[in-house]
Amino acid sequence: MMYQLTIHCNRAPEEIVDKCTLIEFLIHRTNQKSLVLSTLLECLKSKALRLRHVRKIFDLIVEKFSLSTVPVAGQAAKPLLTPHIVDHLRIEQAEMQSSIFIPFMEDSANDYKYVADIMLQYLRSLHRFSVPIEAYFLELVVESLALSGEMGKLHQLVTYKVISDSKPLAFLLLSYEARCPSLYQSGVDILARQKACDEIVEVLLERGHVVDAIRYLETQHVEANVLKILEVAKNQGRAVQYAVLTNLTSRKSKEDVSRLETELASLFSEEEIKQAVDEVSKAI
Repeated sequence: MMYQLTIHCNRAPEEIVDKCTLIEFLIHRTNQKSLVLSTLLECLKSKALRLRHVRKIFDLIVEKFSLSTVPVAGQAAKPLLTPHIVDHLRIEQAEMQSSIFIPFMEDSANDYKYVADIMLQYLRSLHRFSVPIEAYFLELVVESLALSGEMGKLHQLVTYKVISDSKPLAFLLLSYEARCPSLYQSGVDILARQKACDEIVEVLLERGHVVDAIRYLETQHVEANVLKILEVAKNQGRAVQYAVLTNLTSRKSKEDVSRLETELASLFSEEEIKQAVDEVSKAI
């Protein structure tokens, strides 16, 4: 006679007091994803887990996910006994974000530093098991570090490339320039490594750095967007306007040169041109 043992996992919290042991137990059970997620979120909100326990749990979750993505190798010979196939717990990053991290961040009872530390532990586990990190989770990590005021940690993650380069990450870093000025250069460096010339020029022009934009275009041998540059240059000083116009004149065709020279003559008097030339020569 065969017997089957059934465990009611929803009663496990009544029997297992230690929260880390409880969650580990649930992770090893089948079809208990929702209970694992709800129990983990509850423990995080109540700070019932130390960081080393959180690290252990995240390692186990990511390890289970990694095992679930590995294809099963075919067997050469039919075994005498066929083992019961047990599906590994598979919790996607999107599920961790929607069921754990976003509700956790929205809970006003938690301090942002603790939230950031929790997310860094999950980031560490993903790296440990070589799981590609999704862009949306990186955005949550950056946001949590910014809210906690730990911009130094964020700068280190970017500098040592713990976070992979991407255009969305670059623009996210640029948006936090006011809180941490060094992130501006980090964002531009990422765009440079991504060979995003147009985006770099756009960033420079948005900040009114017309001369820097032109210099970058010259080093990359990229055609300049004359109208865009002229539009931004009009909001700069007279010396910068003249320097931009003369630079564009030297690079354009005869038709473009004629148009630019006409605009140059309409904008400046001879005295202003002489003064601008003197100022530009001194700046160089």
